[in-house]
Amino acid sequence: ESNVRVAHAARDAGIESLVLINAAMPAWLDHVAPGYAEGKRQAAAAAADFASDAQHRAAVIKPSAIYGTRHESTALGTLPIPLGLVMGPASFVMQYAPLRALTNLAPYAFDGALLPPVPVGSVA
Repeated sequence: ESNVRVAHAARDAGIESLVLINAAMPAWLDHVAPGYAEGKRQAAAAAADFASDAQHRAAVIKPSAIYGTRHESTALGTLPIPLGLVMGPASFVMQYAPLRALTNLAPYAFDGALLPPVPVGSVA
């Protein structure tokens, strides 16, 4: 929802170019995280709508999972959760050829789910 608002606000402000960092989403994600999947689809639709005339353009980048340090609010303050402790090793393991070959066998089943996660610094 926030990505949709940003796309609309950018258009209203006269911005000509929009870059959306979305997500590679396998079809089965609708069953696991329907709200997340719907939000990503709405964001992509908003980017397409943004670029619906000759004065505006949009690029949608769909990397695999993006990780960094997540900050959660708690009753005691903000708690940093370093996702790289899990996602970094997962990224390393997922670079091996047998896992990557699975995506070629059934691309619609995996559709980006087996791509190695990337640190947020690589995307930003």
